[in-house]
Amino acid sequence: AWEQRYDYLWSREVAAIRLQCAVRGWLARTRVMRTRRRLARQEFNRAKLRFKAAQSIQAMVKGYQARKRVRARRALVILSCRRIQRTWRGHSLRNSLWLEVL
Repeated sequence: AWEQRYDYLWSREVAAIRLQCAVRGWLARTRVMRTRRRLARQEFNRAKLRFKAAQSIQAMVKGYQARKRVRARRALVILSCRRIQRTWRGHSLRNSLWLEVL
């Protein structure tokens, strides 16, 4: 009788220990995963911030280069316009002088 009672209590205690072990293991695993997830999120946010910073720097450089190209192109167009105007004005002046001579 007492042996059966002892076996019964022993098996319940062993079951409780196994259950506690499983629960504690599950709690530890979830805590570790939560910590890993938090650290991964922080690392991702830092990388995202670096990416955004690099993107804004690239946008500034791209804008500067575009404005520089536009200025150079505009200067070339103005120079070409002046050359055409100079040629045309010289041509028309020579024609008008030639007509005065005749």
